[in-house]
Amino acid sequence: MKRALSFLLLTFVTTGTYAQQPEANYDESRVPHYTLPNLLTCQDGTVVTSVREWERHRRPELLRLLADGEYGRTPKGNIKVRYEVIAENGKALNGQATQQQVMFTFSGQGREVKALALVYIPNHRSGRVPVFIGYNFPGNHSITDDPAVRFSPYFERLAVNDAALQRARGISRWPLSIIIERGYAVVTMCYNDIFPDRADGAPQSILSLFPQNTDGDARWQALGAWAWGSSRIADWVCRQPWADARKLALIGHSRQGKAALWAGAQDKRFEVVISNESGCGGAALSKREFGERVGRITSSFPHWFCPAFAQYSGREQELPFDQHQLLALIAPRHLYVASAEGDQWSDPRGEYLAAYYASPVYALYGLSGLPSATMPALHQPIHHHVAYHIRAGRHDVTDYDWLRYLDYCDRAFSYGRPLVTNVKPVAGHVLVIGIDGWGSYSLPKAQNIPNIRSLMQQGCYTLHDRSVLPSSSAVNWASMFNGSCPELHGYTTWNSKTPEIPSSELGEHLVFPSIFTLLRRARPEAVIGCIAEWDGIKHVVDTLAIDNYSLAEGWENDNEKLCRMAEQFITEQRPTLFAVCWDQLDHTGHAIGHDTPEYYQTLAHLDTLIGRLIQSLKTAGIYDDTVIIVTADHGGKEKGHGGKDLLEMEHPFIICGKGIRQGAVIPGTLMQYDTAATIAHIFSLTTPQSWIGRPALSAFE
Repeated sequence: MKRALSFLLLTFVTTGTYAQQPEANYDESRVPHYTLPNLLTCQDGTVVTSVREWERHRRPELLRLLADGEYGRTPKGNIKVRYEVIAENGKALNGQATQQQVMFTFSGQGREVKALALVYIPNHRSGRVPVFIGYNFPGNHSITDDPAVRFSPYFERLAVNDAALQRARGISRWPLSIIIERGYAVVTMCYNDIFPDRADGAPQSILSLFPQNTDGDARWQALGAWAWGSSRIADWVCRQPWADARKLALIGHSRQGKAALWAGAQDKRFEVVISNESGCGGAALSKREFGERVGRITSSFPHWFCPAFAQYSGREQELPFDQHQLLALIAPRHLYVASAEGDQWSDPRGEYLAAYYASPVYALYGLSGLPSATMPALHQPIHHHVAYHIRAGRHDVTDYDWLRYLDYCDRAFSYGRPLVTNVKPVAGHVLVIGIDGWGSYSLPKAQNIPNIRSLMQQGCYTLHDRSVLPSSSAVNWASMFNGSCPELHGYTTWNSKTPEIPSSELGEHLVFPSIFTLLRRARPEAVIGCIAEWDGIKHVVDTLAIDNYSLAEGWENDNEKLCRMAEQFITEQRPTLFAVCWDQLDHTGHAIGHDTPEYYQTLAHLDTLIGRLIQSLKTAGIYDDTVIIVTADHGGKEKGHGGKDLLEMEHPFIICGKGIRQGAVIPGTLMQYDTAATIAHIFSLTTPQSWIGRPALSAFE
């Protein structure tokens, strides 16, 4: 059973095929020079440099701008909703799923509008499951050949022999068995139930339930209504005992891709938002004037956008906004934009570029967007926090698309774990230097640490890397190397030797999978080492995955012993991953005290040893292909640690080397288990479900 997926609203609609209009451009050389509105500059000229400024000022400003000029303002009104399960089949899809048919009755202004949801819930599940919610175009009966599936209310007015009542004619877009087998539930609804897709559809739509609209040219129409309906479906799903309300996702195809993006921009419950070939007014940049344009779409479908959008017909360069700003409103949640090579009407390049130009907002949150303005090749998906693929074929939703979305959502909903893309590793080697008991408070005060300060200047750092609780040794070394929290890896005390709580996952060596396990599994030939002054580390990591685990015994009488051992290992073995763990600073903290002259003397001594390790990397010829991480298990105060004081919890995290940005401060707060996730990102390793760490993506070039 897959992890519970967020409610993925899948909105599938067939877009008619129209003859090429005179204004349509399919020649990249004819794309005009254009300037996109600045994503991070407010209308008053204020430049946004932080998440706080984005959330408080720029994000609300862009929501208003897009509502007033493109999608319409959502009206205020007390719309009541009743839900009724009108049919249920516990053995649907050959026993794979339980099927429910749920009637939504919306009421307001003395009238009602009904909409029918078709639901499939995996029978073989453990706990709450992920859910794909989705609008369909031809009606619920179109995605299955099951005669028990009722016609959506929109179709009840049709004659019995009407072609629109043909069953299963849209089944290719809904591989239900595959989705259910992967552990996801599905909810779909005919989009016409919410707003009939006709220029005269408003009186039969949910718009008729609201008080008279006085918003003029900013009044909402079909796209706004469909987006609103997506959130109402999510309301129902969040109440179901089988659905994981933390993992809502939204997807739409074509015109419903436009509505999905607008719904995802407004409703933060949708953790994943997927746009499948949404084109003009969706993911594609309008100012490129490629494929379908504003004049064509607003004249053919005058009921989709607010009336104000039509004023930019043939005047796209005057638009005060563009679609990259819409996509950016989904940050920091997951965004997936997909295109088809044969669907030039939707402007695949414009869709990709909008996602690329939305990436700076993701960077504010320390998340990775698309890496380059150059599109990937066919069938080479990029699965960063902002994801993209382009496939061969026409305007449609295919099994290829579904499989990519399922893969992406598997990762996106795995307890917030980062996505690992198909890019090559950042570097060939990683050196982790762990300093036991090194508190962040010490860095502003410390003297004579030139090597540490050089690493900070040449790389990235934060002084806000937090220990897990308790802020003591074994539990934090376990979290650092195991990419997870005590509740999952099971080590909970300062001197844990076995998990006090059963580990949530066991690797091939019957212990919780560590970063060493993952690297050994992916690259059997890798050279992996760990040398420590405190022997307790061996109890909390998978030492069978390590070529050389050694203890620097007697270091108390020879405080350079570990350094000499490490120098020899580096120069002779040129390790792929090597962890060096010093205990000396913690020893001084306990014996004499934190924030004492003796504490800073010990730190200065360790700085000298760090310089020697850096030189050994150069001697071994691997320095230029190495990422160096310097961090700690915890801080301390007076003569102890283990409590909840930030002096005890916060410690430095410094990262420097190949592929790492220079001279930057890592935004936000890191957690102890993010170190392993960052190393996994460097090596492009797939992390297990039990890991919750996220890589420090903002540190990478």
